[in-house]
Amino acid sequence: MEQSTYRQPSGARRFVLAIVAAVLLAAGLLVSLSGSARASVIDGAIKSVTVTPRSVTSYTDRITTNVSWCVPDGTKPGDTFSMTIPGQFSDYPTSFALKAADGSVVAAARISGDPAVATFTMSRYAATHEGICGTAFFTANIGYQTAGTTQTLTYTTSAGQTFRPTVTVPAATGIARDVPHKWGHFSDGNDQCGATAKDCVTWVFETPVGPLDGGTITDQVAATGAAWTFDCATVTASIGNATGGNNAFSQGVSYSGATVTCTDDTLKITYGAFDTNAMLQFTVKATAATANPAGNITYDNTAAFDLVGTDGEHRTVDSSTSVTSANAGGNGNGTVPVAPTAPKSSGTGSSTDISVLSTSRSSNSTSTPSGTTTSGPAAATSATTSSGTSALASTGIFGIGPMSGAAAVVLIAGGLVLMIGRRRRSAARR
Repeated sequence: MEQSTYRQPSGARRFVLAIVAAVLLAAGLLVSLSGSARASVIDGAIKSVTVTPRSVTSYTDRITTNVSWCVPDGTKPGDTFSMTIPGQFSDYPTSFALKAADGSVVAAARISGDPAVATFTMSRYAATHEGICGTAFFTANIGYQTAGTTQTLTYTTSAGQTFRPTVTVPAATGIARDVPHKWGHFSDGNDQCGATAKDCVTWVFETPVGPLDGGTITDQVAATGAAWTFDCATVTASIGNATGGNNAFSQGVSYSGATVTCTDDTLKITYGAFDTNAMLQFTVKATAATANPAGNITYDNTAAFDLVGTDGEHRTVDSSTSVTSANAGGNGNGTVPVAPTAPKSSGTGSSTDISVLSTSRSSNSTSTPSGTTTSGPAAATSATTSSGTSALASTGIFGIGPMSGAAAVVLIAGGLVLMIGRRRRSAARR
């Protein structure tokens, strides 16, 4: 018996084409939704940049940068705004948070790169609030090279806007070298004991310029400020002179004429005689009790210098110093959008002025001409629909409305597949 071959009717082919079109439409919609989720750069978010103080007392003083900002409604989590920071700055924080009054993070800030850029990344707070504005601040050192000048500090935003405040820095004065000198600095100027506690502070001890017949330096962990301990394995000793800029220690070479006794909380260094114009420098690293990522932490230290002159006389001088990590922070606040509330219906069919309903609609709805009336139940239905649309539009990053449309297209495509299957089975029986 000859086997017949089934040929698909032209109507079925039209169904297939309809399915293909529906699937392509759904795919295109999903691609569009995916594209809308990408992070964007927010233009014009930074409204002002100022610095304080405008005139410092020393080049070692910290400068505070103050920023005010606002982002437009519709800003998504992951969207960013940024600005370059002045090239004169050093020892600034690398990261900090801008928080709402309830403690939730509105945006995360990070300073990195060369030249350094401060980037602010919006959190999920942006998906649930509107009218978001706030402030940010951070401190930084301006550096020895600026002494005796008025500095123009340039900030350029991601939108191309430039702010140029100025700071006046007095001339540096030379370090007095007839007395001992004690100072400190963060071992890593960018971290500043924020992420790494071990060896994060370096203490420096410098004798007066010679001649001296010897002396002793005694240093104990301070009872004030943040807790720290000596890392005894890091003690160094050098001999040099004070010929550097601002009478700084210079031309140092290793010095072996010192005896060091060290524990976690006490350091004692005894050294011998040295000649005219020479001086000694000792350093030791300190480990913080804990890392302090929030910044604005002060570490104190005082050392006692027992100096022996060439006449054998002893002179005791205390020298104190402290280092404080950069401070940074900020805030941001917005409001949670309220979905429009439908007017209550009496259910009796009484007339309701449509102008009342127009106040409950979303801003892109079209007003009904005044004077038109509708029954109470109809008014309630209209307002509920408008309210529902507004609520959907503000749900999540994408909104439920577009996702529902995509789901509907997929369901239609599935229905068409079932219909074609039935037609083919029916044709096969003929």
